[in-house]
Amino acid sequence: MEPTLTFREETVPLLHEGEPAVVLRLRWAEGDERCPGGLARLLALPPALWRDYGENTLLPLAARALRECRTRSRPFSPWRCQLDTAVSRRADGLLHVRWEAALFREGRPPARVTRDLTWDTAAGAVRPGPLPPEPAFAPSPAAADMI
Repeated sequence: MEPTLTFREETVPLLHEGEPAVVLRLRWAEGDERCPGGLARLLALPPALWRDYGENTLLPLAARALRECRTRSRPFSPWRCQLDTAVSRRADGLLHVRWEAALFREGRPPARVTRDLTWDTAAGAVRPGPLPPEPAFAPSPAAADMI
């Protein structure tokens, strides 16, 4: 029996001197009690890493930008960071997970990164390599005779 996945969403403002400097928007999947331990850990890792990155790397940089804006009497728009997770189940027993992360800063193009993972539910492990093509529908014997 395959695990049931639930999507969670969280918006976390990271403050500098009481003012939002970075706003994290995280959307991730969690498995139920049938979720294998390895898959559960893989699903939990990106949101934890993104929170850590936001708090320990982005917040000091955004705080510096906020102070510079205050010094120059310019408005500051909080940096926006997001992590989105998409999961698709396939008929061949594979679970495809895609994480898309982005950082938006005023006056700069967005910085984006995408990571994919394929979980083989039958083997209970990550499937290495690129995602194979989706299995096509099986032709009926009558259609096979026509080819």
